[in-house]
Amino acid sequence: MLTNIIKLTRWNEWGYSKIPLFFAAGNIWLLNQNFSTAQTYLRFGSWITLVVLLLAYGYALNDFCDKNDDKIAGKQNFMNEISSFKGAASLVCLVFVAVFALIPFYQEKRMILTAAINILLATAYSLPPVRFKERGVGGLLVSSMAQRSLPLFVGIFLFHKLDAASAVLIVLFTLIGIRWIILHQLVDLPKDIESDVHTFTRQKGYYSTMQLMKKIVFPLEIVCLFVWLILIARNHSEVLLIIPIYGVWLLIKFLFWRGKGKLFNWNSYWLHPLGDFYEIILPVFLGVILIFHHHDFILLFFLQIAWMSPFLLKQIRLSRKMLRNT
Repeated sequence: MLTNIIKLTRWNEWGYSKIPLFFAAGNIWLLNQNFSTAQTYLRFGSWITLVVLLLAYGYALNDFCDKNDDKIAGKQNFMNEISSFKGAASLVCLVFVAVFALIPFYQEKRMILTAAINILLATAYSLPPVRFKERGVGGLLVSSMAQRSLPLFVGIFLFHKLDAASAVLIVLFTLIGIRWIILHQLVDLPKDIESDVHTFTRQKGYYSTMQLMKKIVFPLEIVCLFVWLILIARNHSEVLLIIPIYGVWLLIKFLFWRGKGKLFNWNSYWLHPLGDFYEIILPVFLGVILIFHHHDFILLFFLQIAWMSPFLLKQIRLSRKMLRNT
């Protein structure tokens, strides 16, 4: 059953790559929060549960709507292995459980409204006749908002953290989301051509889309990342230590990988630029800072490590392989 759930929600495609960045945002908020420890655990757990369910719903719905296209293109799609009734029932269950996760906070009106908009946009991205997936720039923005910035907004409202740093973080999440969906469309381009799916990348072409990602989206993302770090360093200057730490990490990786392949790859989910920063280094580093200031959250930190463990283990195995080859 667990295997089927993983296939249905495509957890392996977002579990390690998207959720850790939400851990990082939450860890920063918890450094300066006014709730009791029990209330904080409840809010954090409810928020992450909602984010997981929203992502699972979005990916599952996309597969449900792409059944015929994926069959034509020869792409694996678990929705083609089960009946349409079971697929639709699974989607309804995901939405129901997501709504249930917010029941303890039904009085948080802005958060409830944001979550509702999130579900609507996740639906509109894949479901005809709107189907933003095939509406050019709108597809990039809606995908990024549904998977990144709106779930972040839910957390901001839940923890009452609407400030300058959070505003910059929203822009950063949006840019990361745009870069990620561009990467996804670049990887899927041959299959999309085969099945006649008109994504932004299909419409603009491989070269133009790659240049957009490299020369506009990524530089803006770097600027937002630095601005965000500077803003949160006003209260916690130790956060800036992550810059030299990541620099050392890159140097070590360069020494291991030199002559054996690319350090980064714009066309790869596994080696995309800043992937290791967002998916391991930033959340772990901010988690360490959190438990240094608030020992009550050590359990939360280890739960985050447990979630990230498959990706961490993969990094360790890769490092060992590189060491043996040096």
